[in-house]
Amino acid sequence: TSSTRDLRFNKILSIENEIFLSGNLPRLKRLDLRDNEIQHIDRETFSRENVPHLQFLFLANNQLYSLPDDVFEGAYLHSLDLSYNRLTALPRALGRTKIIRSDL
Repeated sequence: TSSTRDLRFNKILSIENEIFLSGNLPRLKRLDLRDNEIQHIDRETFSRENVPHLQFLFLANNQLYSLPDDVFEGAYLHSLDLSYNRLTALPRALGRTKIIRSDL
C-alpha cells in the first residue's frame, strides 16, 4: 500500500471513519484532501488508532464549519492544514494533539 494519497479536486463531501477502519490504509503518512467540498468528518477519523502513521494532513479549501472533538484523538501530526475553511472554533482536544506545524 502507498504511504501517500492525493485526493485533491474530487468534490468529496464527507469523510467517513470506516475508510480507515480495519487497517485499510495502515501505512498512510500523507493525506491531501485540499480543494474538495468537505462539510463533515466523522469522529475519530484521523485518530492514531485509525491511521497510526499519518503525519501530514491537508484539509485546506473545503467547507468545514466544525470538527468533532476527537477527530485527531492521539494523533501525532507533523503538519495540519485547515486553512480556508469556515471553521468558527477548533476542537478542544486539538490542544492534546501533537502538531509540529499547523495552518489554521
